[in-house]
Amino acid sequence: MLHIVRHYKPDVVYLFITKSLWEGNERFEGHKNFDWENIIKFVHPEIQVKVEVFDIMDEHDFDSYKDIFHEKIEELKHQYNTDEILLNVTSGTPQMETTLCLEYITYPENKKCIQVASPARSSNANFDYSKYEDVEIDIEIVNEEETKHESRCKEIEIISFREAMLKGQLRSLIENYDYEAAYQLLVPNTSFKNRKQLMDKLRKYNTSIKNHQVIEEIDNKKLKYYSQKVLFHYWLLRIKEERNDLAEQLIRIKSVAEYILMSYFKRKYRDLLIEKGFNIKLNLNYKPEIIEQYKNVLASNGMLFQPNANIGLVSYKYLLEVLESESSIYNYTNDILKINELRNNVAHNLEELKIDKAVMDNIKNAMNALKELILIVFDDINEKDLTLIYDVNDKLEELL
Repeated sequence: MLHIVRHYKPDVVYLFITKSLWEGNERFEGHKNFDWENIIKFVHPEIQVKVEVFDIMDEHDFDSYKDIFHEKIEELKHQYNTDEILLNVTSGTPQMETTLCLEYITYPENKKCIQVASPARSSNANFDYSKYEDVEIDIEIVNEEETKHESRCKEIEIISFREAMLKGQLRSLIENYDYEAAYQLLVPNTSFKNRKQLMDKLRKYNTSIKNHQVIEEIDNKKLKYYSQKVLFHYWLLRIKEERNDLAEQLIRIKSVAEYILMSYFKRKYRDLLIEKGFNIKLNLNYKPEIIEQYKNVLASNGMLFQPNANIGLVSYKYLLEVLESESSIYNYTNDILKINELRNNVAHNLEELKIDKAVMDNIKNAMNALKELILIVFDDINEKDLTLIYDVNDKLEELL
């Protein structure tokens, strides 16, 4: 501490002393016996000296100092505004030093972390320490010697601490699929290992999520065009699911299901549907008996047949009821339709999504039905492809 005062000449020095160290015991003299103000002013006469004694219950516990140090440093920060705070990470116990290091890493603004090497450039083990009756002589001798030598202070960045904390933060963000926040966290940390590779990956995923651009991992699978699109949007849905972004998940499930069913109908019932730009219409010249049955099913469900209406999820359900009411595709479509009213309230009426067990179960069942529809309709997609969400994160974890 005196070495820091000697070379940095701060305006104020605060001594944080535990009550047990202040009082002392039969093994060592208490710090209360030393005239700390005169000792420190001998080195730097203009300095203010403030001593604070704290009664710490569990001095061996690293967490015992966390809140006390943080509150005190915050108090000093507000008291001295933009002045720089020097943190002495050499003089205290290991618990104190570690807590100060973590404080610096977490809140580094206007702070310096100062480490002081011993005169022998080794540990202080087995050194004799001053007794209060000899302190005036000792401080004079030490000060005279120290002024002849260069500073042993070192301003440390504690890179290992920083990297460990940063790695933990990145891992948490990636585990929660928050690739944007992970990317932004890496921007100022230029020395982080694998930073460029990690940022490149995160940037690509962010762009893909924002622009609906198929990610490289899907492109590398050499799937058919429609299969790539479906697999990509299933990946997006799984991200929404894992992040508990239920309203967005709910809204998107229907769109993906409609795309899957459109692909299925175009392949199996070639002329039943007509594409007009972005609209899908019923071909009224298709087999008359099928069209008639479809009209009857609509009527029996209280719906009016509209020749020029767009075909959506409800229409696909009634067409399947006519064409293959015993099929698993028809059953999975019904599972997805169970969330349709809830979805429309959120998407069209801007209603709040009220979550309960029934809602959670219906969304979960709809996601499972969507997965099964993908596996049935797109024969080049397999079960392993649908675990892409974990594969992507595994690659990011490797870079960490």
